[in-house]
Amino acid sequence: MAYDTKVAESWGGYVQTGTGQQWNCGVVVYEDVSLRTSERCYYRVVCQAYSTGAMDVHAQATVGATNDSNGYWGGTFTNGSKQYFTFYQWDTWYGRDHSARQVSFWASFTVTGGFGNGTSEATATVTMPVRPSWSVSYSANGGSGAPSAQTKWAGETLTLSKTVPTRANHEFLGWATSASGAAAYQPGGSYATDAALALYAVWRQTYSPPSATLAAMRVASASATAESPMGGYVRVSLAWSVDASANASNAAKSVTCRHRVAGGSWASVTPSGATTGKSGTAVAAFPAATTSPHEVELTVTDALGGSTTRSATVGSAAIPLDVANQGRGVGVLAAAPSEGLRLGGLTLTGVASSPVASRPFSGLLRLLDLAALHQGWTYLWRSSSSAGDYVRWRMLMGVVYLEVCHVPGVGASGWKCGTLPASARLPCDLYHPMASYHDDHTAAAWVGGSNGTNPGEVWLYNNGSNHMYGMASWPVYAA
Repeated sequence: MAYDTKVAESWGGYVQTGTGQQWNCGVVVYEDVSLRTSERCYYRVVCQAYSTGAMDVHAQATVGATNDSNGYWGGTFTNGSKQYFTFYQWDTWYGRDHSARQVSFWASFTVTGGFGNGTSEATATVTMPVRPSWSVSYSANGGSGAPSAQTKWAGETLTLSKTVPTRANHEFLGWATSASGAAAYQPGGSYATDAALALYAVWRQTYSPPSATLAAMRVASASATAESPMGGYVRVSLAWSVDASANASNAAKSVTCRHRVAGGSWASVTPSGATTGKSGTAVAAFPAATTSPHEVELTVTDALGGSTTRSATVGSAAIPLDVANQGRGVGVLAAAPSEGLRLGGLTLTGVASSPVASRPFSGLLRLLDLAALHQGWTYLWRSSSSAGDYVRWRMLMGVVYLEVCHVPGVGASGWKCGTLPASARLPCDLYHPMASYHDDHTAAAWVGGSNGTNPGEVWLYNNGSNHMYGMASWPVYAA
């Protein structure tokens, strides 16, 4: 063992001799730090006498320490000039406390014969380090009344708090080491590990609020039960039940209903059907404007004070829309014709294939906010000498059609005939085969995608020198 760390030293007053010399006694305390534990410190106490000149006299001494018995020494004090004479030494240990602890070591040295008679006393005091500690904390984990944190001291067994938290409609099962864990400790139990600990209350539910399922739909009248998307009424039904497992007398006290136009003021309506008892279905119906969504809430409350609210939003009345023949025919409240617009029993024809769409169809598109998905024929290139030579495109209900007609002079190196707007571009590049007036020639159209380096550009390629023609199509929202 290496007691090589000096932790305290004290020397008493000098005693004069008849020959002009002087002497005194002292206490020096060393610690072997390598032996220190969380509970103890180990010390070596050395009691010595010092003289400025040679000494050879009879002497005696008494030594002691805090919470220890005294020791005694008697003999001849033989010492050289300016030398130290060790008359008593011992090893000991002391336990570390919850606060800084002071331990004292003392010696009383007396010369009893010859010259230099007298007594010198010294006391050395060591302040010991506090014993290590860790915190033990408690979380009510959804409840209340958790105990205050406790301190776990090294080497000591902690008795956990006997305080029990509470939570409405729940039974306390103990303490877990995680918020979702199983109970591992009980109030008043023991904890002996030298480490911090966080404890979480474990609960078992003894009661659940009412359960409820809400259904809401538009109907044609206050008494109707079948869904009608165009109906001017809303019908709601709430299937509910209460929890009577812990209290057999529990039952529903009330079922309430309120509704409003979305964002408006609430209005109440009294439900029919089952509104008391253990379970049942409550129903309510009320007028609802067809042009606006409607919000509805139903709440079931039981005798134990628990309540559950369910809510739903019913959209505005639906207008059936039918589209046929790639958008050339549209039907509202009726099946779509192959060409034109049918509003109920009225059919409007005249959807043109010219660069300008028919007025009835354009008006319908604006009405339905679908104008962004329709574009009449637009020319990318048109021959100045022949109206039948062109490259053009149009969009119907979100589908782009590219038409190449009798385009001459296109070579294998390609020819850029124009650029499509962003609204008509593909997500990725498109290669589409075209036709040539000679079967042994290969022709193709390339359209740059939005994520490419030439978005929207339209190029034509032909490995011969004759005219080329063909059609390509793609949905603009296919990505």
